[in-house]
Amino acid sequence: MKYLFAILLSAFIFSSNSYIVQNESSSLEWVGSKITGSHNGHVDFLSGEIIFNDKTILTGNLIVDMQTITNEDISDLKYRGYLVNHLKNEDFFSVDSFPYARLDILKHLEISDEYRKLGFNALVKCNLTIKGITHEVDIPMTLDVYNGHAIAKGSINIDRTLYNIRYKSKTIFPDLGDRFIYDDFTLNFSIRANRQWVE
Repeated sequence: MKYLFAILLSAFIFSSNSYIVQNESSSLEWVGSKITGSHNGHVDFLSGEIIFNDKTILTGNLIVDMQTITNEDISDLKYRGYLVNHLKNEDFFSVDSFPYARLDILKHLEISDEYRKLGFNALVKCNLTIKGITHEVDIPMTLDVYNGHAIAKGSINIDRTLYNIRYKSKTIFPDLGDRFIYDDFTLNFSIRANRQWVE
């Protein structure tokens, strides 16, 4: 029995591969909207590792450096700086207290025909942690794994109120009229990772 277990463990190790996220060639765009329009920008990955079995994601984790939040749609530098500082303060992401967000990949899921019709070929269940609060999210994506490289692209819609981001939420403050900011914001991601070769 021990011999069989050793064989199975060895087979798992050799068929499971660690891919390291390439921060400089990966991107994470945020989009937030209100009734009068929207804003967008980027935030950088700090680190990440994804474990594959052949071309299937098994597990992994990605760390996002919330201190790198930018805005890219506002041309006025003063207003752009105001918005970025506002996003970093206690009304939104409380970056001084919570400098990092984290995504932990728990497992891959069978992808539905509905997702396939939308062009996705992979689906993973994850824990998303923002401001120290964790909730499960299912993330569909297009995934391409080839010659020691992996590219994952997709988007996530996130209800910010689940992470105690309450500023101008009409759900929390119903008397705001049309001065509210939508609860959901979007993260568009393009993640590139390279296989970590072990000699």
